[in-house]
Amino acid sequence: MKTMVCIGGVDESLPTLQFGTWFATKIATEILLLYVEKESSLTFKKETEIAFEKLLEWNLDLPAIRILRMAMKRLEEVGLLKLVKGKPKIVHDLRKIGDAWQLCLKSFQNQDICFKTRQGNIVEQLLQENRDNHSDLLIVGASQRRRLLPKIVTFVDSSILIIKNLIDHRYEILIATDGSEAAHRAEYVAIKTAQYFERRLTFLSVVNSESERERIEVHLKRMSAIAAKKKIELAVEIKTGNAVEEIIKSAGDRKIIFVGESGRNLIKQYFLGSKVLKLCKKAESPIFIVKKHSRYK
Repeated sequence: MKTMVCIGGVDESLPTLQFGTWFATKIATEILLLYVEKESSLTFKKETEIAFEKLLEWNLDLPAIRILRMAMKRLEEVGLLKLVKGKPKIVHDLRKIGDAWQLCLKSFQNQDICFKTRQGNIVEQLLQENRDNHSDLLIVGASQRRRLLPKIVTFVDSSILIIKNLIDHRYEILIATDGSEAAHRAEYVAIKTAQYFERRLTFLSVVNSESERERIEVHLKRMSAIAAKKKIELAVEIKTGNAVEEIIKSAGDRKIIFVGESGRNLIKQYFLGSKVLKLCKKAESPIFIVKKHSRYK
């Protein structure tokens, strides 16, 4: 499997970089760190190309190079890079692939960690990168992508982990489920993640009728039994009211919220919104959106 971590500026990207690479390493996937910068003039593009070609010799203060150096430094500081004689082990040197530049190193678990930079519209470049080299999971920070999140959530077909208000790594897992097919996929991903990270798992359903409650109780009993077999600490909550508000209240700032993608078609979802998009906007904790066609299961 492959995880793509989208990073922006140096300071605002640190939580996304650190939590995203830690998360991806724990679930044992390859990691691609992607930085997308605005389209530049032909002269500036040529300067950037020359700088990349001479990256190990020059200390130029160009945005993409500054981000690349920052990412390498942070990953080395937290011990995620495999070192050979005190230096990161290089899988292949910096090279041009189409319009992008890529450098690949080894993690301490011997998985590839690749750094890639592209130029252009962020959403378009994310979609293009996913078409060229499909990632099973996209990790993106909410702060630097606030205006673009609805587009990313709607049109990227990978599962998405949105980093919001990061406190530390000790989050519990909350799966918000209505028993639908989309929620069912998210349930299994939440169970798998709780098992990987040895975290407490809460099943939450919000109902508005007695018949709905009876149906969901049967469903949650079955899913709880599956999770219990994996020796996961469990809690089950069934509430009434507004689904988005109850999910946010239950999650607080200490649980990662797992949800299935919206059942609406993409155009209606983008322009009219969905519960998932409302959660992305209002929740105080990270959100994991499990997509239908994602291989992250």
